[in-house]
Amino acid sequence: MFKRYRGFIQKISRLWVFYFLFSLILAFNFFVFPDFFRRSMAPPDVRIFYSTNYLNDYLKSLPADYRVKQLIFYWTCDFIYPLIYTVFLSIVYIMLLPKVRLKSSKAEIFVFFPLIIWIFDMIENTILTLLIIDVSKGNSLYSILLKVAPFVTTLKWVSVLVNIVIILFLLIRLSFVRNKRVE
Repeated sequence: MFKRYRGFIQKISRLWVFYFLFSLILAFNFFVFPDFFRRSMAPPDVRIFYSTNYLNDYLKSLPADYRVKQLIFYWTCDFIYPLIYTVFLSIVYIMLLPKVRLKSSKAEIFVFFPLIIWIFDMIENTILTLLIIDVSKGNSLYSILLKVAPFVTTLKWVSVLVNIVIILFLLIRLSFVRNKRVE
């Protein structure tokens, strides 16, 4: 599976794809999300951390029409957007790794790191969907998911941070590699 994913990413790793995905990320962040959040309540998963009490209060305060909007949001925008940024970040790794001349062939594992974010994002969406559907019942599944959701969200954001730090490290290393060539 990983070979297929890596092969797919290598096949589409073109500068125009990079710019296209980057423009989609900008469009989502500057137009789609703000517009949705203006017309609806911002979902808790845009926070780095939130408590179970915050999530429970949020879910119980959601009017029925907002619940439907949140479900639509999770399985349209918040399904498409993670696919876009996952492929984008993987392309960034594919484009940077050969240029930074890391000696270890194991460095190619970085290409798969964005998938970790995607996995946590999909788990998070599933949990929040189940919570929105089950909010009025308040059964034991609801209680368990209420405790797990903030943890998964935090793991997603930690994964985002790890990817950003790795990419920054690769960019810094690239500047040193380029400076060596100039000398």
